[in-house]
Amino acid sequence: MSFVDASGLGYRHVLLVEPTSDTDFAAVTGHGHGLTWAGNYLFVATTGGLIRVFDTTHFWKVDDSAANVGLGSDGKYHAAYYDYVMPQVGAYWYPGGGACTPVTGARPCFTSLSADHSDSMFVTSEYVPTAAGGRILRWPSDAATGLLKPSADGLVHAAEGFSSPVWGMQGAVSRNGYFVITGVCPEYAGKPGDHPSCLHGGVGGVSTARLSGQAPVNSENLAYWPATGELWLINEQLRERVTVHLPWPSLTGRP
Repeated sequence: MSFVDASGLGYRHVLLVEPTSDTDFAAVTGHGHGLTWAGNYLFVATTGGLIRVFDTTHFWKVDDSAANVGLGSDGKYHAAYYDYVMPQVGAYWYPGGGACTPVTGARPCFTSLSADHSDSMFVTSEYVPTAAGGRILRWPSDAATGLLKPSADGLVHAAEGFSSPVWGMQGAVSRNGYFVITGVCPEYAGKPGDHPSCLHGGVGGVSTARLSGQAPVNSENLAYWPATGELWLINEQLRERVTVHLPWPSLTGRP
């Protein structure tokens, strides 16, 4: 994680860690598929059906002189030369554990994660590399705490879900019932190689269509920023990583 002071352009890298005991921790492993921020919490989709939770008010200052992570033989805590760590404070996973299954089955995989600030929902999407049919789910959250909202049985149940017609869907965000989705442009569906991505928009269960223009190659995660009314996206193309933001109304024709 990197935290940036937008006014002075200063920044600080922070290593995400998970506790391994009451007195030690290890680096969080796996691919960071998606990340969203609600209240004081950061939610990170790392592997399959797991969502990790971190508290942005909870940092640890560590010794930055060694490459190891956790408690060292010198009695000091280290984080691979980082100055700070952010420890995991919670997680969400499917009951009983086990792997997720894309397209079919009761345990969708999480490729991206975003927050719908219009109605306090989290949005997850599912990547299918060579086809359409990945699923989009919306999960209820508690606006007061920022955490996912459990039902009476103590579990968090998806409020609604859709099968996406977008080939190779990578990310999704929703606002006021309208979705924007990143994925393969129709003209590149099924073709090998790296190609520009496209943004698609529509209402769940009604229709989805390609929006104008193209997006960076392998565009993945999307986020809507209420303070500016903008859509943000980031791609994951090697040596060509970019972040793009554009006005939501201009892209979607909706407020």
